[in-house]
Amino acid sequence: MKHLASFSVALILWLFLSSTSFSSNEPHKHHGEHDRVGSHGMVLFTDGAELYASHLPLYATPHDYQLVYLVDSANETDLLKRLTLSQGDAPPDYQQNIVTLLPDQFDLNQLINGESFEIDVQFFRGHFERNGERWFKEENLRFVRPVYRRSLSNLSQIDDSTTIVWDRIHTPLNQTQLYIFPIQAAPSFDAIVLGTSCPDTIKYLSDVPEIQQLEQTFSLCESSQLLYFETQDFVK
Repeated sequence: MKHLASFSVALILWLFLSSTSFSSNEPHKHHGEHDRVGSHGMVLFTDGAELYASHLPLYATPHDYQLVYLVDSANETDLLKRLTLSQGDAPPDYQQNIVTLLPDQFDLNQLINGESFEIDVQFFRGHFERNGERWFKEENLRFVRPVYRRSLSNLSQIDDSTTIVWDRIHTPLNQTQLYIFPIQAAPSFDAIVLGTSCPDTIKYLSDVPEIQQLEQTFSLCESSQLLYFETQDFVK
């Protein structure tokens, strides 16, 4: 019986050490990170020199991140032609020229963590969830690098009179920046503006604006162009 008891103790100890060893060799996620695998739609825009894809965020997981990425497309010429189409001397109208894309399912954490990778995507003329028209499928669209990242989890409710500073992202073009509105707790909005020779700081009250109000916000810039504006996904 003494030999049997000793054997049992040794067996239990071996099993414990083995399980510990196996678990330590298993791949693990970043602290606090959960799977965000799903369909992650995006809107495409350009600063005149590069192509960018902006994740279409929602308040709910797994879509609760503002993410803007520099992308590289084999169809860059066709995409730029549509995005920069204009009537006469008027600037391009994003509502007429909007291009959205739906990549194959993937884990949004790849973008959150700043990874560079290639993935197949379907392009749409118009918003793919709002009667957008399928355009073409591209294999191996490359997500090159992030230019903006912001979590929408745990947003605090703020007063309508609170002034919000737009986030500014420098572009390869001199004096031209991307301005991204940091989405607030509902009701709020998502907006991206391309501005040239703007004041150092662009501010706006936190209430949901009309397009004309956004244009007025950037009236002190030498020039500005609204690249994207969305309110429906951020109603209260």
